[in-house]
Amino acid sequence: MNAIAAVEAMREPLTEAISLMDDVADFDSVRDDVASGRLQVFTTGDSILLTEVQQYRKTKIFQLCYGAGALHEMEPWFEKVLEWGKEQGCTKVVMVGRRGWERTFLGRYLLPKYIVMEGSL
Repeated sequence: MNAIAAVEAMREPLTEAISLMDDVADFDSVRDDVASGRLQVFTTGDSILLTEVQQYRKTKIFQLCYGAGALHEMEPWFEKVLEWGKEQGCTKVVMVGRRGWERTFLGRYLLPKYIVMEGSL
């Protein structure tokens, strides 16, 4: 299954995950980012993870953007996802998520480091 087909197959749960980020994107814009190659797609079973390689001044960061499906499906291949990020030259992996993610298997790879503060303009 190609990346766009994988994203379309997970439209409903991805739309829910995208909506948790307070209207910074919608399903169509995320699908467009996948089509352009800006976002990468990793799938297993009925689960999907969308990532982005972000170039900063001194380093590349591997951003975990949106995920949907079952954590127990994602855990076995997560190290392969991280390895792919490393192969792209990334030196760090980051994600923004709601509280509780640190208690999942992700807590073995990612530690809370900063808080995210937000305000409207």
